[in-house]
Amino acid sequence: MKAVRLTRANGLNDRWIGDKDAIRILEDEDAADIVERLLAVYAPEYDPQEVTRPLGDVAGDVQEAVHAQQDAVQQLTGLAEELSLYEDADSEPELKRPYGNHSKAAWTEWALHGDHGQPRPTAEEAAGLTKNELMNRYGERL
Repeated sequence: MKAVRLTRANGLNDRWIGDKDAIRILEDEDAADIVERLLAVYAPEYDPQEVTRPLGDVAGDVQEAVHAQQDAVQQLTGLAEELSLYEDADSEPELKRPYGNHSKAAWTEWALHGDHGQPRPTAEEAAGLTKNELMNRYGERL
């Protein structure tokens, strides 16, 4: 089997049909014939490669890759533990009180989740309040 690149669009037969620069994998005789007619050139970079290694060698390569991946996972796990990524994963980030020029959405989030010393409203209650009411109850005094 040989790979050829068509030098011009053609449709001489079903095996050779294609646009210019299309790659075709053909039997050696067909490839030689189309190259001889100046309709294609050989494209060795696309030649199908025969697998000649015994299966045992491939299994060994796979096993080495698995061990390398397991080692990498262990190293990353150790690094993550050193950086304390597991300790803070469940904690929420600290929410800061919004400024007066922030949106109503920011003030609603502050009312629902912030540390403002007031009983937290339900989502419906917070949505029913205006921005000024939220600011007055949960932060800035107007």
